[in-house]
Amino acid sequence: MTSSLTGSKQLLERAESLLRSHLGSVYEYLNDSAVQEVMVNSPSNIWLERHGQYEQLDLKVSQESLRAAITVLANLNGKSTTLLLDCRLPGLRVAATLPPVSAAGPSLSIRRHSSRNFTLDDYLQAGSLDQVVSVRLGKAGERPPDEEVASGGAGLVKFMDWMVKSRANYIISGSTSSGKTALLNALAACIPDTDRVITIEDTAELRILAPNHVAFEANPAYGIQIRDLVRHTLRYRPNRILVGEIRGAEAFDMLDAYNTGHPGSAVSFHSDTAQLALSRLENMIRMAPEASNWPLDDLRRQIATTFRFVLHASNVGGKRGPVEVIELLGVKAGGYDTRSLFKKQFVNEDH
Repeated sequence: MTSSLTGSKQLLERAESLLRSHLGSVYEYLNDSAVQEVMVNSPSNIWLERHGQYEQLDLKVSQESLRAAITVLANLNGKSTTLLLDCRLPGLRVAATLPPVSAAGPSLSIRRHSSRNFTLDDYLQAGSLDQVVSVRLGKAGERPPDEEVASGGAGLVKFMDWMVKSRANYIISGSTSSGKTALLNALAACIPDTDRVITIEDTAELRILAPNHVAFEANPAYGIQIRDLVRHTLRYRPNRILVGEIRGAEAFDMLDAYNTGHPGSAVSFHSDTAQLALSRLENMIRMAPEASNWPLDDLRRQIATTFRFVLHASNVGGKRGPVEVIELLGVKAGGYDTRSLFKKQFVNEDH
């Protein structure tokens, strides 16, 4: 099948019949007008979004069937079957990812467009224009007092749990073997089960416990870089995006993605201190051609708007973990306006 969507009606009907045969009951959910998205995270982890709420389906699709469905979609759109695929069907937008980039097996995210155009009166009748609306954002609780955080221990644990649940964006910095990945894993464990989490890494090391999770792994041998995955991830309907070990121009795409409605996201990268992490982030963003001429003051304002906290990890005497936490308040003349929330004190035992 080599024709595209511009082909005959018979071709389209045949392709949709093939998709139904490969995806089985999963495809039928797209006939439900209340369903906005069907998300096949992996062959055995399938979700949908209905009435704005996530639901996990008690369904499985074989890897072979998923691969076959993706091939049908590619052919129907006149595209070759690649590791990252963005395509469409009438009324549907589809993003697909194949192994080894999709670490847990072939995955699909199928967005169902509304069957009718909304009018302003529809928004009014639905209450979408009301000034006060009751929403469930999860329970972050009260922010721990600064004195409690500065003392470390349980106070610092309480703060980090609050940070994640309050949906603040944060940076994890540190040197090689400082425990950045382990710390990001620990923080990710605080993410509510109701959130959809997408992880992007050079090498898949994160072990995310969130049930609605998709793991992407860059693969330079196939020409798939982290930059490609950050852009592709936006087609997967994420709530939070966790990017591990950025090193270059992908920082620009990450910054752009975090400013399109994904609070509670995080990134990790190498740095010597929490404060220097901000300068290093500036340098990596400027590696992108799109940002090479970005005025420094404007860039700093964007970083300060995007991220709330920087957690710096270190390996001291074989103990890996956070040694410094700063809060990013904004920008000031010559740099960033920050304040220290926690800083570990080191005592030389020889004196």
